[in-house]
Amino acid sequence: MIGNGRENEVTSSTPHTPNLIAILVLVLAATALAGCGASERTWVAADCWKSIEKNNAKMNIDKRADIVNKCIDDKMR
Repeated sequence: MIGNGRENEVTSSTPHTPNLIAILVLVLAATALAGCGASERTWVAADCWKSIEKNNAKMNIDKRADIVNKCIDDKMR
């Protein structure tokens, strides 16, 4: 069978694909690692809000927020 002469031709995007995949994996890993601290704080904040809502549901929202912030600070130490 006679080809069109392009059987061995490499497209311009082919050599860069492994590099782009490696960079993408590194960026995703760095993002996941950077989010670990925020994730812990998020869980602590949720626990604090649940306990405040349960015990002080009728308190002003601003006062509850102050108590939650103190709770978060205490638990993150």
